[in-house]
Amino acid sequence: MENNFYYNPFKLIKLGYKGLFPPYLIVIEICIIILFILLIKFDCVNLSFFDISDYLGLSITGLSFTLAIFVAVNNLFTTEELSILASYKEENDKVAGRTLYELLAPFGFTSMIFLITGLCSLIFPAITVEIPVFLWKILVTIFLCIFSLGLLSLFNLTNSLLNHIYHKAYRNSER
Repeated sequence: MENNFYYNPFKLIKLGYKGLFPPYLIVIEICIIILFILLIKFDCVNLSFFDISDYLGLSITGLSFTLAIFVAVNNLFTTEELSILASYKEENDKVAGRTLYELLAPFGFTSMIFLITGLCSLIFPAITVEIPVFLWKILVTIFLCIFSLGLLSLFNLTNSLLNHIYHKAYRNSER
């Protein structure tokens, strides 16, 4: 158990980065970022509605939903199947168990995204520093892009769960 991720969850994400996002979700996130940039550039953003503390509950819900999906995926695999994933190594792969890392990495990534947004929504309302409006718009845009990344990541986890259920049904029907 040399790769215990308790002290360094970033290592899990590094080892399983291929499982984080399918290309279509990367394109959607890039489109969201471009949209926000254009909205700021053309001054089409009304941030008077924005209250970062409103996102604390949403971030906690995101963390809870991530845990629920993790439990569901964990229940799909037997201990024997997880052991096979942990020891599987492709020919040109330097690390054994990359398949398991790619299964687990999206959960760590999604949890970190919602941890970041949750901490920001807890801490930032207590900060009383005045910042220029343009900088405020940029910071809000960054926060909303990170939050949208978390939502897309949750969608990816849900979609992956559906995929795992589908394949498990076919694995069981072949026995």
